[in-house]
Amino acid sequence: MSGPRPDATAAEGVSSAVRAELLDPAAWRDALQGYTRATKLAVLMVDETGAAIGACVNPHRLWEVVTAGGPKAASCPFCLHPASNCQALADARQSGSITFARDRSGLAHAVVPVRLGPHSLAFLLAGQIFDQFPEQLLLDDLARATATSPAVLWDLARRELPVSRTLLQAYADLLSTLAESYVRANHAAILDRQRYAEILGLHADLAERKEIEAALKQADRRKDQFLATLAHELRNPLAPMVTAVHLLKNGAANARPADRALSTLDRQLHHMVRLIDDLLDFSRISRGQIALRRERVAVSDLIAMAVETSRPEIEQRKHRLQVVQPDDPVWLDADPVRISQAISNLLNNAARYMNPGGEVRLSVARQGHRIVVSVADTGVGIEADVIGDVFDMFVRGKGSALAAPGGLGIGLTLAKTLVEMHGGTIAVTSDGANRGSEFTIALPIAVSPSEPRRTVAGQDNESNTRDATTMRILIVEDNGDARELLSEALASKGHEVRTASDGPAAFHVLEEWQPDVALLDIGLPGMTGHDVARRVRANPQLRHVALVALTGWGQEKDRRLSADSGIDHHLTKPVDPEQLERVLAAVVRH
Repeated sequence: MSGPRPDATAAEGVSSAVRAELLDPAAWRDALQGYTRATKLAVLMVDETGAAIGACVNPHRLWEVVTAGGPKAASCPFCLHPASNCQALADARQSGSITFARDRSGLAHAVVPVRLGPHSLAFLLAGQIFDQFPEQLLLDDLARATATSPAVLWDLARRELPVSRTLLQAYADLLSTLAESYVRANHAAILDRQRYAEILGLHADLAERKEIEAALKQADRRKDQFLATLAHELRNPLAPMVTAVHLLKNGAANARPADRALSTLDRQLHHMVRLIDDLLDFSRISRGQIALRRERVAVSDLIAMAVETSRPEIEQRKHRLQVVQPDDPVWLDADPVRISQAISNLLNNAARYMNPGGEVRLSVARQGHRIVVSVADTGVGIEADVIGDVFDMFVRGKGSALAAPGGLGIGLTLAKTLVEMHGGTIAVTSDGANRGSEFTIALPIAVSPSEPRRTVAGQDNESNTRDATTMRILIVEDNGDARELLSEALASKGHEVRTASDGPAAFHVLEEWQPDVALLDIGLPGMTGHDVARRVRANPQLRHVALVALTGWGQEKDRRLSADSGIDHHLTKPVDPEQLERVLAAVVRH
């Protein structure tokens, strides 16, 4: 099919020419093909009216057979049954968020907005899959309604492997992240070309023109490299996750394959969470939305946090880590999460650019009124002609044959931004290829470093080693799979657990059962988690209940909303079980 229609309404603030370039089907093809290979979903881009932009990627055979004579349901290209009035696209257009649909044939799909800032440019339909094993009666009804052979439909449907609603939601979230990153990077490249074109029109000097053209080509190359890397890095963990889910669905002959599958799912899920967190931080930096939460913190605590985060990657690559710190405590006025993140990014960078068995040295030294943190490695080094670019966005080193670097090329950029926001500096030195490299962070020391020692919440030895005592815990979550799995996990720790799927049911359990802790999803239907929290805090009999938000909303404004509604702790999904145990332990101590 053709590209977007010239008369389509452009998103506010985006010209029709820019919009057409951003939604060019040929430019999206490789990224969407990689996504569909990993997820087995079909994907189609449509405009706000539901008209297709380009062709469907990875269309399913059953869908092709039914639609061979033309679309059967005008309301949605992925809706097969004529009697099904699919509202998912209209809901996504109105809310600007992901929506889901399931028509009378049993086929399900998600609608993912393609956004640029607050504006939806188009929508991606992802699905054409059954969310449970198909029912013959539903397929017979579809066959009659579309004048298709029931035997053909049933034979095709039996070959389809169902995808649960929970997994479809995860796939939709991944597609949303991929689309946002792609549009943002491509839009930046378009604006760069426009700016450079204006400059070229003002400067007739041939040498300067060539220099500008070279810079433009370099920006395009980096953008293309980032998009290819993003698709690769997101696809890599998906492949073993799909295989592991298949193994668990079909059962294992003994416990070892099942244990290996669960271990793979856990490891790859954490890898995907790190990638998406990096993408979100990149997005916040580009919009100037990162806010620091400064407090008095010991440098030794920051080092411990960074090492804890990076140790799995260092140990996985069989490197040796040496940490050298001063004996006397040194204090900073800093955001502990952001500074430990910057140090961790340097450790991860060192681990990735070394062959197995390398050495990483993390050292801390006081120099006058500044503290200097150094991360040195014995890795591939940095050549002199590129060392000045290592902190630029999307720049990735070449690594080595044995140590594929991985990552998205934004870790060092994040580190530099976070350090400079604290009034510090970051630098790098290297003697060249295969001679290792050393990154140094310099930060101002707190004015009064002699104040009593205060450790970062969740980092003291006691909270890292002891579990919370047995507690009465209420889980409020509208996602059935998430609710039941979390309930089982907490019950296995000895806690007494009850659950609720919405706000009114939660408040009934709260008044009747008087739990110690309530774990609240924020996006509940009807009464939100914030509404529940306000009612709890207004009830004197429930003021002892500790409230913990478990939500997919993790920006600074979301944390402020939770605090304003009376929530004590705000955790972002997917929540690390150990992190949740530390919060429960803190509730016990409080």
